[in-house]
Amino acid sequence: MTQNIKKAQSLGLNDKFDQHGNTTKGLVSNNSCVTDETTPAQLFDKVWKENIYKGFSHRTPGESKTPFLDTFIEQLPTDGCRVVELGAGSYDHAFRMAKEDIIIEHVTAVEYSETAVESARQRSVALDAGVQSRLSIECNDLFTFMNKLEADSIHGIYANSVLHFLTPQEREDVYRKAYKALIAGGIVAVSFKMRGDALHKRGTLVEETAAGALVRDNTDNICRLFVSPTGIDVLADELRSAGFHIITIIQWAVPNYNIDGDDGKFVGLVAAR
Repeated sequence: MTQNIKKAQSLGLNDKFDQHGNTTKGLVSNNSCVTDETTPAQLFDKVWKENIYKGFSHRTPGESKTPFLDTFIEQLPTDGCRVVELGAGSYDHAFRMAKEDIIIEHVTAVEYSETAVESARQRSVALDAGVQSRLSIECNDLFTFMNKLEADSIHGIYANSVLHFLTPQEREDVYRKAYKALIAGGIVAVSFKMRGDALHKRGTLVEETAAGALVRDNTDNICRLFVSPTGIDVLADELRSAGFHIITIIQWAVPNYNIDGDDGKFVGLVAAR
C-alpha cells in the first residue's frame, strides 16, 4: 500500500491516487461522471464516515440473504472453497459466507473505506471463533487487491452492487483479472442496481449508455449505473467477452433498502470460468 506517487503516475493518465500515493485505477468512474479529483471510492469512504450508509440494509431482507447471494453459494464448484468479496461495504454478506463452514473454507472481503473496515472488524469480534478464523477483512481498492491474486487460486469472486461506477473498459479489466484468478469452473457473481431503484429516482441523469442510465445522486454525489432491461444483455456480453459462460441472471427487490418506503432493485449475473 505504499508506493511513490511519481512512480504510480506512470500507470496511466486516467488513474487517481489516494493520500498514500496508491493508485485507484478503475475507481475513476465513467468520464462523463467525473467532475473533480474525487474518485467514487473516496466518495464512498466519505459517506461511510458521515454515517450515511449505516443501516442501509439493516433489518431488511437483503441484510444477509438475497437470491443472488444464495445462488452464488449454491454454484460454488466444491466444498472447502476460497472466495473473495469485492467492495464488502457493511460486511454482512461476508459474515454470512464465513458461516458456510462446509462449502466455504475461507472468505477474503475487501473494502476501500477505512471507516467501513474498522466497523466490520469491531462487529466481527462477536462472531464465533470458527467464523472469525474463516474470514479475512482487508482494506484495499479492488484493483490493487486483484493484482495480488495468484492465478487459479480462487473458487469464487462476489461483487454485490459495487461495479456500477466503473466504465465498460474497467469492468472488462475486473473480469479478466477475475478469470485469471479463478480455478477452472470457478464462479464470478456481479450485481448492479436496476432502473427504478430508490436511488435512481433521487438522482440527476448524466448520460444514457448501452447498459443503462448513468445517474449522479443528489445526496452523496456518487454517479451510478442503473441497468435497463436491454442493458442486462450488454453486461452479460461483457462477461462472455472475458471468457465466462453465464449460468443464471437474477432480478430481485429489497424493500426499504436505501430509502424507507421504497425498493432497492437489482440484477445479478452469475457466471463460470
